[in-house]
Amino acid sequence: MEQAEPPVAALSLPGVDSISKLPTEIIASICERLDRRSLHNFKMTSKNLHAKSYKSFFAHHFRQSAFTFTGDGLKRLVQFSKDPNISPEIKVLRLVLVSFPQQGMEHLSKDWDTSDEAMAAIVDVADGEDDSMGARIRQVRRYRKAIRRERRRAYGHYQDDQNHLRRSGHDVDMLAEALRRLPALEEIHTVDIHGVDNPWGRGNIISNIGDMPFTASMLSWIPLKQDTYESRFEVEREMKKTSAHSVGAVLGAIYRSGIKFNGILEFRGVPHNLRFTKWTHCSRLSLSATPARSFSLSMLAEMKDTLSNLKALRISTFCYVDRRYDDDPVEQRDIEWLLQLLERTTGLISLSLIDNGAQSKRTVDLNFVQSMEDRSITFPRLKAFMLIGAECETPVFTRFLEKHKATLRRIHLDHMTFRAKTPLCTPDAGDTFLFVRWSMHNHWRVDGYHAVSTELNDGYAQLNFRETLRNVTCINEALPVD
Repeated sequence: MEQAEPPVAALSLPGVDSISKLPTEIIASICERLDRRSLHNFKMTSKNLHAKSYKSFFAHHFRQSAFTFTGDGLKRLVQFSKDPNISPEIKVLRLVLVSFPQQGMEHLSKDWDTSDEAMAAIVDVADGEDDSMGARIRQVRRYRKAIRRERRRAYGHYQDDQNHLRRSGHDVDMLAEALRRLPALEEIHTVDIHGVDNPWGRGNIISNIGDMPFTASMLSWIPLKQDTYESRFEVEREMKKTSAHSVGAVLGAIYRSGIKFNGILEFRGVPHNLRFTKWTHCSRLSLSATPARSFSLSMLAEMKDTLSNLKALRISTFCYVDRRYDDDPVEQRDIEWLLQLLERTTGLISLSLIDNGAQSKRTVDLNFVQSMEDRSITFPRLKAFMLIGAECETPVFTRFLEKHKATLRRIHLDHMTFRAKTPLCTPDAGDTFLFVRWSMHNHWRVDGYHAVSTELNDGYAQLNFRETLRNVTCINEALPVD
């Protein structure tokens, strides 16, 4: 009989004794250079290494933690925040926005996923029974129908749970409770794609509905190619509701937690016409589907001390389908919440505004930069600025950059439409400035020059800066904070 392999901790490996005698600080440095699987194997090599790498194991696994923005995901987040080994290690919190549109129920698979389900489907037929092969086929068909029926039932439960979670405000309560217990938290992100890592809470959904849940991004809606326009409208309306509510839920949780958040805040997939109620006593849901008691503009007015030292703000918008029919009224954009948020985050070091609706010919509000100027919104510490998919008047945009030229070091412009009849000025040959040019690839390139021809036309604009400004071409990359 073949002898069973001994556990990893009992193996005698060359060099293990000498490594295990190293100081804990050196072992922690070694653990930082290992991937997740290698760290797990390293920890299981010996009891001494297991003890010395115990803290590094938690730091490596939970430094960046992703959770589905569902009841199960938020409950797991609260559970981790109460664990003294995990809560001090969470520095980056990612909330994966998942949605359950009604049309998704029609695309649930009826195939089994595991070997146990496959064996259960292929049942034994009694000997001597006529048409045994036909009996097996009929049984498999019945089993497939049962699988799909159970998955549709589970999908409906998730739909109800998401609606109840949003309308009751319980998601904001759980998130606020977790934020109070995360002392090392540096970043909060709402994510509309699954990404590489498996977020906490997604495994149960996959086992119950047989597939990954849809995220709030339309990129996850693969069956859309075979669906009608009316179906797409319903899907986008549900995803728009999920993305809109996430903004109010996160801001409401920060407000309720009472923490002073000084890190990085990022929102993905924000609708253009996002609106919140003005007061907490409003009885109806806002157009963001967020209850007034969960978040309202009156709460945002009280968050100046909470967000005054926020380092970076990254907002990515998306143009969802607003109309079912061509003669339906077009929803007007509303960025009042964003302007009020910027008024309370004047300590920003990095500001990124990205519009992913540029491909659908819907861009960021034309008067956005003008609105900031009208409200005298400035950022005395601003070092990095990204603006993608926007339209603005060249003089207004130039004045914005001129106000921040003493601190601004990095800038990224893409898919921009500047409006100006004449060039602003022609600097001396010795000046350092940015030359903004419309390229053949339909995007704006920002290049550094020391001299330029005086033959400028409507398609060009020039911006004066000090010599310390560094050019950054980091398309599709987040700007660094420092």
